[in-house]
Amino acid sequence: METRDYIDANVIVEVLLEGRNKDICSEYLYSLVRYKDIKGLISFLALGEITNALLKIKDLYKRNLAFDKLSNILLTTEFTGFDENTFNIALELINMDYRLKDEPADSFHLAIAINKVMNRFITMEDKKFNQYLRDYINKNGLKIITLKRKEN
Repeated sequence: METRDYIDANVIVEVLLEGRNKDICSEYLYSLVRYKDIKGLISFLALGEITNALLKIKDLYKRNLAFDKLSNILLTTEFTGFDENTFNIALELINMDYRLKDEPADSFHLAIAINKVMNRFITMEDKKFNQYLRDYINKNGLKIITLKRKEN
C-alpha cells in the first residue's frame, strides 16, 4: 500500500542549511528514494519558503551547492499548488484553531495535505493544535509526524 507524505519546508531546509537535525531529515528524504511505496509531495508554497531560506546564504558557493542539493531532492517528489477547495479548507482550519491566524502558511500546508488526501504530514515542528482541529485532522486520515530534534 502506498503512503503519501506531505513534506513541510522545514524538513528540507534543515538538510540544506545543515542544521543540527539534518541527519534525521536526510534519512527521511532518502526513504523517498529507497522505498518506492512512499510518495512525497511538496507544495509551491513550501518551495517558496525553501528558496527564501537559501537566498539568505551569503556565501555564493554554499548557496549554489544548496540549490544543487535541492534540485536532487525535488527529483524524488511531486509538486502541487492550491485551488479554491484548498483555500476553503484553510479558512475552515483557521476557524477551528484561531492560533493558525498567526501562521497562515501552516493552515495552507495542512489544507493542501488534507485536500490531496495525504496520509502523513512530515514536519520538524511540534504542532500544538486544539482538540477540535486534531480531531478534524484525524478524521481526514492525516497523521502528523514530527521528526524529533536532538537534545543538546
